[in-house]
Amino acid sequence: MPELDVIWMACLVFIPLMGALVALACPSRWPDLGAWVTTMVAAATLGTAIAILIQFKYDTLDQLGVLNDMEFRHKGSLAYRSAMADIAEDHQVRSSIDWVARNRWAGAWGLDLLWAIDGASMACILCITFAILAASVAGWRPSSHPGVWRFCLLALESSLLAACVWQNLAVLAGLSCLSTVLASQLARISGMAAGMLMRFEISGYSATVALLLAAVVLRGMDCHDHAPPDRLDQLAWQQVRSKPDVRHHEAYHSLPFHTFDLTILARAARSTWHGREVEALTLERWRAKVDLAKFRGLAKPSETVEMEQFISDEASGFERRQKLIKSGSALTVSAIFLILAACLLLNVWPAPMAWSDDSSESPAARMVLAIFGVLGLVVLFQAAWPMIPGILAAGGALSGWGPWVPLGGLIGGLVVLSGARSVSTLVGSVACCMAAIAISATMSWPGSGKPEDMAWSLNGGLFIGLATVLGSVFAWSVVSVVGKGKAAPAGMLRLLTLVQCGLPGTLGFVGLVLGLVALERASMTLALLAGFGILLIVLLSRRQANRVGSHEAFMEWNPRAVAVVGLGLLPLIVPGVAPILLTSWCEPAMTARAEWLLDLPEAAPGQGRPVPKAATK
Repeated sequence: MPELDVIWMACLVFIPLMGALVALACPSRWPDLGAWVTTMVAAATLGTAIAILIQFKYDTLDQLGVLNDMEFRHKGSLAYRSAMADIAEDHQVRSSIDWVARNRWAGAWGLDLLWAIDGASMACILCITFAILAASVAGWRPSSHPGVWRFCLLALESSLLAACVWQNLAVLAGLSCLSTVLASQLARISGMAAGMLMRFEISGYSATVALLLAAVVLRGMDCHDHAPPDRLDQLAWQQVRSKPDVRHHEAYHSLPFHTFDLTILARAARSTWHGREVEALTLERWRAKVDLAKFRGLAKPSETVEMEQFISDEASGFERRQKLIKSGSALTVSAIFLILAACLLLNVWPAPMAWSDDSSESPAARMVLAIFGVLGLVVLFQAAWPMIPGILAAGGALSGWGPWVPLGGLIGGLVVLSGARSVSTLVGSVACCMAAIAISATMSWPGSGKPEDMAWSLNGGLFIGLATVLGSVFAWSVVSVVGKGKAAPAGMLRLLTLVQCGLPGTLGFVGLVLGLVALERASMTLALLAGFGILLIVLLSRRQANRVGSHEAFMEWNPRAVAVVGLGLLPLIVPGVAPILLTSWCEPAMTARAEWLLDLPEAAPGQGRPVPKAATK
């Protein structure tokens, strides 16, 4: 029987998706039927999230004493709970309600998917469900394509919730791109102009994207069947050799393993390069020569010891270079997905980069073209000379330059913001700017790779990105309440933009604090530029809000408007004004996520942190 926590998490993810299909199939002659279905599904999802919150607090936090004693805070982390379940010999312990679930069926496709909830993801789940419920109330009767609008809204909720529950970087990258596309379609149907998915009609843009795809293909062509096996492969083959009746795939899937696995990083770590193979072969030949000399007595003991020490030193250096190559490859692939998500955000968001008819004339469009071109050259460079460490990784040729890459998106967003002439452009350009800062914060951990530095950067980017998405959903909801053809109140527009920019007391403000600390630890210049960029965003957004909005218009405070504003602001304000919640619920995730990523290059390829030897007996 599946674990009970898996059932709850699956219901949380798939209830909105099933509701989206039902809302899409509702007949148009009953306009309120689809609205009631959408609102009830959103309310049911929120109820499921609250039920999970109660069980999670009882099963994890109260039972482990996470909230009562700082000494046991680490027990609330995903790493601790997953490791304890993996090394447990009792099957009941492995299948207990620990809100960390392992799926054997996913491994059949080479995908190690972990269903898991921690403090940070629990807070995100509550924020998402509150915001979607507010949006469903605001968009009770969309003016055009109501079925598609409701489908996009509930599918967006399902995608965001899956990103919080499914702990896998490859899946997360795909869900991020899917969420961006769904959000753009939702904004387009709502009457807020959205750009095309990809402006392939531009020859330069098409050529740049083609270059990037070719670079990725060349990068992947260097993965062959002679790639070194992971730890489970080695253990499985040992069982096959010792027991003739054992099959490899059965032994492989029956072995205990640590379920943390970043699939995209694991595949990169398993890639084999010719330079590394030659160096490994050289070390093996040296060891063979020393063993042969010792066996035949051709070398003096002092010479043998000296040669063995030399080989040991070379092997240590070789292992360090291997770790750099793995981490460099991991960060390079991650940078590809991050910049791809940023490009989608800038092209698909309600305010596309190019607000003019000819997008090639947009400075922001040219900036993103340059980013893609540089990224393609980076991947081609590493494909040609793979022994050189990742240029964005610790110890790489351009170590520490990773957070500077997304600044082009920030500059492009500021250019769009300075020329905003509509509510959609205003809201979308602020979202673009904050997304660029979130990506920069995520990539800002310094070359030393300390756990606390990575914790600041990863969680800062997480909270900024979540606040940006929820702030945009809140903005769409308020615009829908105001209505089409009516002048938006200038005061309300200023509130919308300030919420997106990280108004003190909001979730975005907490993310900005975390992100700026991470940027400061990486580079004081980078932190100062980011702070100056945030100041420009606030000043430009307030000025453009006064131009776009009307000082004479006022919002009609009917019950629907009160519900929309109240439900929309609640997930943005509550985590900011109650920092004890962030400390109690999110600190375990900060510690675990940072330590886990630091240990990844040292672990067996494809499996995250190795299991203790006692667990494999």
